[in-house]
Amino acid sequence: MGIAPGTRRGSFCDRRLKAIYISPEDAASPNVQAIIIHEITHAVAWGDHGAAFQHRESVAADRATALGDKTLASQIRKDIEVCRRCPPCATAEEVYSLVRDVVVMDRIREYEQVLEAVSNEYVTTPEEFEKYHPRTRKVFEKALREAEKEDRLRAQFLASRQVEAD
Repeated sequence: MGIAPGTRRGSFCDRRLKAIYISPEDAASPNVQAIIIHEITHAVAWGDHGAAFQHRESVAADRATALGDKTLASQIRKDIEVCRRCPPCATAEEVYSLVRDVVVMDRIREYEQVLEAVSNEYVTTPEEFEKYHPRTRKVFEKALREAEKEDRLRAQFLASRQVEAD
């Protein structure tokens, strides 16, 4: 348990490593079992806290009830209600905007490197990222064309300044 090395996150599911991390604060919480179930649910219901995630947590709450753990079932159901009130973690536009930023701002121009960077940001594998964000390659290619155009314009500008200086 603990905060994952190199992150500032508390509890979370790292699908790439097939591991969950429970923060020290959450480990000391009386709701630690519900927190663990929440993170395990991320392992089986990819993405944000949407309908698939809430359904899986509901199954866990029903199981807790069947096992006689009404407190745990109640904690899980409260988490489901919190998830219902929260907006999605990231919109498609936000995800694809990150792809563009990595290409243009971070100047990473190889698709596999961009895919690795954005999938790491969303704590998933590159394969899963592409599965849930099928426009990734097209967004990358468009961003690459824009970045290359910007590079050419920058080079022309610098060359013209050099001519003026001579």
